[in-house]
Amino acid sequence: MTVVAAENRFRHQSLLDILINKNILSKDQAKIVEIESQQQGIDIKIAIQKLGFCSEDLIFDIVSEQTFSQQIDLNHAIIDPNLLAYFPKKMAQKFKIIPISLEGDTLTVASTDPSNILALDQIRIAFPDVKNIHCKTGRETDLSQAIWNYYEHDFSLGKIIEEINQSSFKSEDLSYDNPAVRLVDTLLFDAIKLRASDIHFEPEDLYIRIRYRIDGVLNQKLTLHKNFWGTLSVRLKIISGLDIAETRKPQSGRFSKYFCDREIDLRTSCHPTIHGENIVIRILDKQLSLKPLGELGFMPSHIQTLKKAIKRPSGINIITGPTGSGKTTTLYALLNDISSLDVNIMTLEQPVEYKLPLIRQTEIPENSYINYADAIRSILRQDPDIIYIGEIRDEESAQMAIRAAMTGHQVFTTLHTNTAMGAIQRLLDLGVSQAELADNLSSITAQRLVRKLCAVCKIKTQDGYVPTGCPQCGGTGFKGRIPLSEIVLFETPSNQQNICKKQGFLEKNIQKKQTVNTHSENFHYLLEKGITTLDEVKKVLDI
Repeated sequence: MTVVAAENRFRHQSLLDILINKNILSKDQAKIVEIESQQQGIDIKIAIQKLGFCSEDLIFDIVSEQTFSQQIDLNHAIIDPNLLAYFPKKMAQKFKIIPISLEGDTLTVASTDPSNILALDQIRIAFPDVKNIHCKTGRETDLSQAIWNYYEHDFSLGKIIEEINQSSFKSEDLSYDNPAVRLVDTLLFDAIKLRASDIHFEPEDLYIRIRYRIDGVLNQKLTLHKNFWGTLSVRLKIISGLDIAETRKPQSGRFSKYFCDREIDLRTSCHPTIHGENIVIRILDKQLSLKPLGELGFMPSHIQTLKKAIKRPSGINIITGPTGSGKTTTLYALLNDISSLDVNIMTLEQPVEYKLPLIRQTEIPENSYINYADAIRSILRQDPDIIYIGEIRDEESAQMAIRAAMTGHQVFTTLHTNTAMGAIQRLLDLGVSQAELADNLSSITAQRLVRKLCAVCKIKTQDGYVPTGCPQCGGTGFKGRIPLSEIVLFETPSNQQNICKKQGFLEKNIQKKQTVNTHSENFHYLLEKGITTLDEVKKVLDI
């Protein structure tokens, strides 16, 4: 078993010695701390804070630095309550350590002192099958509060619902004594663990429907009486930073939670309906969404075509598809593939979904005083090599994108069209001339997402592979999604001139004159490899 944190690495110095060496405490003050700690029977860190010699935040930073461990904000961490049955409350309080999450063979724990070998030994005893322990540094007060919250309250969904139905509580009570507060945290944990992309809170006439979107499909999780919607909606708004008094107009907010060993971003959208506010939480999990191009599931020939397109020094690369078709994920993978210290990549997004290293990202809020066209003008003065425009949505932004490509920049952007060739007509409708397109259009990718068959339970039959369902896929027979795409690469000036022809002529001749990877080629490949089923393809593609 390995511990992914420093055990006993306080560099052979006590905390007091470190504080003295950093001129935070004098030797006299350190002596007072030792006496107070011994007489009161309290930890050195608590004695320091009680005497007012040093803040908890400073101690927190020093312990984390000296033990080479990551910090964790336990106020925003999602703790798996199922793990607490293996580690008693008395042990958690005594050793000031609590299990957070288990993913694969790695257990993440939070401790006030990651160098405490005795505490880590107790964790090893409690979880003998775990191979790796990732120990993070937590604040003393936060850890004590987390122990109280999770050990003193029930977090099982059934018990919380029962408690809600049998008790009365005030919406302004935001402690864990309020079952609605625990319900929100439990739903967030459950949805993230199931790889859901969205949680829907939908008020009906007499009840609230709660649904998860998993692999593109909405699944009902539970229903509650509408009496409890007031408290639930207030809790959701508070953690999202929204106005709890505003119920008549749309609002949007965001917050973060720590799940397993990563930070999860969540975006909240409130929309008024005839039955009350509808609230949807979008879950942005970098681990699931930010992947290298080769791991997204594109067929090999499509990857070759995309790599050929992004190696060009200038031109527009467009990805089309409906909302939720993975356009942003593909674009981020392309940008990460070409990102390096010798290129300047700048983006305009609404909103910024994931923060990327080495890339200057700009968020343009809704109803902003600056629009895409003005932002593109500004970016062009920032000496960019590559520009990512979140979406071409009007004539002005289309013209500015073309101008960026004409001045020698590589441009990546999205459009909402059903086919790759439909993007050409859409740009023509937005006022871009045929000659400008012919000179600057580099590639168009149209994509959808189809569900992947569960690798554990799929069965091969005479008609192909079929889903059966197992615990690994939640009984659905499917796990994860994969892009179904067609790609057109415009390779030579003479071929690009075909854009100037009528749309029908271009569609008839495009396969002879350009590099084309079609939807048909793609879905036949997926069916032959047993990656998905024909029924899944038919859900997203008219064949």
